[in-house]
Amino acid sequence: AGGRGRGGLGNFLKGVRWAPGGGALLVASDDGRLRVFPAGEGGGGGALAPGAAGGEVWDGAPPALEVAPGGAVSDYAWFPGASFLAGGCPSRRCFFSTASGGPAHLWDAGSGALRAAYRAQCADLDEIMPAFSLAVRPDGAVLALGFARGEVRLFDVGRPGRDDCFRVPRARRGAAAAAAAGPALRGIVSSLCFSPTDPRGGFAAGSYDGQAALYDPGAGAHAVALLRGGHGGAGVSQVLWSRDGNYLYTGARREGSVVCWDVRRPDRAVYALGRDAAGTNQRLQFDIEPCGRRLATGGEDGRVRLFDLADGRPVATWVAAADPVNGCHFHPSLPALATSSGARVFPDVAGSDSDNEGRGEGAAAGAGGGGAAPPRELNCLRVWSLRAGLSGLAT
Repeated sequence: AGGRGRGGLGNFLKGVRWAPGGGALLVASDDGRLRVFPAGEGGGGGALAPGAAGGEVWDGAPPALEVAPGGAVSDYAWFPGASFLAGGCPSRRCFFSTASGGPAHLWDAGSGALRAAYRAQCADLDEIMPAFSLAVRPDGAVLALGFARGEVRLFDVGRPGRDDCFRVPRARRGAAAAAAAGPALRGIVSSLCFSPTDPRGGFAAGSYDGQAALYDPGAGAHAVALLRGGHGGAGVSQVLWSRDGNYLYTGARREGSVVCWDVRRPDRAVYALGRDAAGTNQRLQFDIEPCGRRLATGGEDGRVRLFDLADGRPVATWVAAADPVNGCHFHPSLPALATSSGARVFPDVAGSDSDNEGRGEGAAAGAGGGGAAPPRELNCLRVWSLRAGLSGLAT
């Protein structure tokens, strides 16, 4: 994603997600646009192939679609079941987005047409509150939007407009009011994620006040439990459930770990997975592969780190880019991992070419372990084919 970004600075990538059924990648960038990149599977010319030896395999096809939600993109997600493979349902090829200054949108990933909008009205003023985060329930029936001061609203996806179907109210100001309201998040809701196993639609939320919370819509609007202390007060930037729904993983801004919590005993963390993140304000994405055995996370140092979730031990690490890896997402059915990298560059303080090259010297070999030279390109989207020992699909 080249060109110019906001404020006259160079544009850069800010995250990546595979379509749930495969065949395409959804990428956010600093110019306030979302792009859909096709990724062939099963053919030649850079297509993905199960059992590949390892290394970069994407052929660098240009974006097939580009949409502008109307401001800086805050969050985005595919509609569950979206697939670009043969036999995929065209009606499910869509994705949600939320951006500064507007409502949440549902976009057609084939034509770029706007399918629906979900508006959260401010209680005091007749204006739209832009959401900072979103998540879609696994059955595709409910959209969750996160706002300031711990507020979360759920919308029926089949009924666009202003009417939400469930609401976690804003945290009250003042110590006495907060104590009377019960456990709640106090800051911006930066991340949302629905439980993959809860039939009642339980979800988790992370906040920049340094806490994460668990909610059960069937039990009321108050948090069932608060997860605190795992990141030393740093603002939580991502929450992600394990595939079995028993654990929650949280990451924080400018804090070098992904923390595992047992939601059945949320009073303390189980373990922490180390990563390089202390020197950047970017959200560094992490993801769990489809079988739930491995977690991959990006890092400020341009590395991808892979962990075994049984005990938290590191499995592999490799240099994926010459700048921070802010996006990291597993393919839904093949042993492959997509990564995006990028950072805002200020022309008056940018380092020389030799400085950029120096960041990659002495780094570990690629995902295939073949000793290939580390990548030196900045601001890049890549797909890595994982060898048998690194992918949870093969263990």
